[in-house]
Amino acid sequence: MSTKAKVIFVNSFKGGAGKTTLALTHCIDSLFHGKEEYENIIYMDLDILGTGTCFLFRDGRLPEAKCFEKQEAPVEVPLTLDEESGSIYVAYLNPKLKIRSVYGNGHYVNHQGIAAADILHKVVKFIREQVKEVPATLFVLDCAPGFSDMEQAILKECYQQETLGKVEIEEDYVTTLDSAHMKKCIQCLNDTIKALPQLASRRNIQVVLNDIQNYSGYLDTSWSEKVEQGWRDIVGKMRKELCNDNLVIRRWRYSEDIAQLSVYGSESVVENHTEWYVFTEDSYQILYQKEKESKKE
Repeated sequence: MSTKAKVIFVNSFKGGAGKTTLALTHCIDSLFHGKEEYENIIYMDLDILGTGTCFLFRDGRLPEAKCFEKQEAPVEVPLTLDEESGSIYVAYLNPKLKIRSVYGNGHYVNHQGIAAADILHKVVKFIREQVKEVPATLFVLDCAPGFSDMEQAILKECYQQETLGKVEIEEDYVTTLDSAHMKKCIQCLNDTIKALPQLASRRNIQVVLNDIQNYSGYLDTSWSEKVEQGWRDIVGKMRKELCNDNLVIRRWRYSEDIAQLSVYGSESVVENHTEWYVFTEDSYQILYQKEKESKKE
């Protein structure tokens, strides 16, 4: 079992990239395929303007009364895969904030800035306490699209915990292969690197290319060299445009089953199909990783 916590930030710079699905896949894959590396696996849905958690689990599983703002603790959600069973712990924001505008005390609380300021200290406090009480904890943070003040503050706190040897950090930024989406991802990711220059050399950044469009399917798949060259071209262009070469670029094959059963009227909750939320060598491939420099004798 791990001797320290790990925090995975999952973010994107455009809605609909598959960010929430990737975050849940990290949790469920670690639960069933992580060789008991972590004692607790906590999924934190911090996407204030998103639609994720309250629609992804069974009705009544995550009621408003147990949301993170109110009890400052996650809810246990039992899951099964084949004949194995286990639990992840879901910390989610008030579902009402996700599906409608809510007014209260003269504030428009469905505004990202106001809501984030209200819960930021609770999130930071919770992470600190959890790391102290259960060091072998995996936190997967499903962030709001973009790089808000809340994400920056949590990121800085976690890197501070890293300097103390308490956590490992991974940042995943998801983009589809749509040209406009990728350009926005590259531009915004460069901005985040410039915004936190003191962390630039330490950040563990992964760009995850969501192949929901089945890029290879647009090519003659019998010409495997052509497909591979296409991916190399994409990676080469990204590396030239990104400010920091200290990164990993992955291809993630988005499940066709998830895509089909996300259509309105055909939705399926996570508990019904945990087998969709796991990684395989084919579905989660490293396309580029900077080789670590060998230490000189």
